[in-house]
Amino acid sequence: MPPLAEGVVMGGLAFARQNPATNFSQILSRPVYRRLVHPRLDASGRILSAPILGPLRMHAFDTDLLPLCAEFTLSHSRKVQGEVHEELQTSACTSLVTALRMLRLQRAILVTGMFSLFEALLQGKMGWTEPFKQLKENLKQIGDLELAETFDDYQLAVNVLKHGAGRSYHQLLARSSRLKFKVKPEGESFFHEGDVSEVAVLIDVDEQFVRQCAALIQQISSIIRLKRTGKC
Repeated sequence: MPPLAEGVVMGGLAFARQNPATNFSQILSRPVYRRLVHPRLDASGRILSAPILGPLRMHAFDTDLLPLCAEFTLSHSRKVQGEVHEELQTSACTSLVTALRMLRLQRAILVTGMFSLFEALLQGKMGWTEPFKQLKENLKQIGDLELAETFDDYQLAVNVLKHGAGRSYHQLLARSSRLKFKVKPEGESFFHEGDVSEVAVLIDVDEQFVRQCAALIQQISSIIRLKRTGKC
């Protein structure tokens, strides 16, 4: 991402983190963001470029937007969650608990979608038949062993979200002491005993998990682009 675009995105994300109640639609309606996310079209409606991002390349454009997408979703979810918690002070209505469970499930759906999009982009743009396996091999070849290992952790976590208990789940349990996220132990029903808002997933998909998934994909995409241009 060009420096100006990166500065715009990072500035918006920093502002959102410091102001959790921010209406994200207000940020995105500012002229500089409209320039960032609305491309120019030719007379036939074909996309030419976005003034800040430059010529659109799907693998670059989509993955660079992931942190912004994540913050947009988390900001809205946080606002709704706050309103529900406020109502729970005076009501134990089942629909309020259902709303909290929906927000948790939404985060799991979001990260699963991120990885599915990334896999499709790698397959389409890189021509890889086993995108994630070949990605990790490439990261190891250029000496990014720690990044390859971190990606493997999160890929396994997303596999568990998609498929439940299985090989990926047991691989994560074996390395759970070094993970930066929580995996539900075998036989346990809750991450936090008595939390009625939990849903039936084996990975605790909190806000930090969502942000890390988006940042990880963006970081790896940047490395791939540098490598393809001979700068890595």
